[in-house]
Amino acid sequence: MEQESTRHSTEIDITTKPADYLKCILKDCPLCDHCLRYLAGLQQSSEIAYIGVLNPNYPDAATERCQMFRDSQKVIMKRGLKGFYHDMPRYIEVDIRNELIDLFGRYHYFSLRRGDALITPAEQQTIAKICRKHGWEGELKYDATVESWLW
Repeated sequence: MEQESTRHSTEIDITTKPADYLKCILKDCPLCDHCLRYLAGLQQSSEIAYIGVLNPNYPDAATERCQMFRDSQKVIMKRGLKGFYHDMPRYIEVDIRNELIDLFGRYHYFSLRRGDALITPAEQQTIAKICRKHGWEGELKYDATVESWLW
């Protein structure tokens, strides 16, 4: 029971959010109790004169279909690709690395590799799919596993 309450916590560590993260102020929204944008807005410091908020007139705002909704449940993220290729044969490593760079772009790929950016569940699935496509059936060894919000 305690685990469930931590997964959908109303206490969000807003120090981990991106600086330009848009907040929501629609308290009548049916999703607000579990919306990362709304909860981050509630915890915004009163010392800041202005913040970026979503347009309350946006289509589907304050509805069950809100496209800007971000679930407050933490997800399992991975960090770093420095040891990722150690067990792979070189010819597979090169093909996988090149495809990941083409897909993510050099800047984002190397940010993921260094561990500066967390690897989202969707990115983990994409990486796994690319590895399997190139014949790697072994374990995917990320540098670390982290539980975090999907800002």
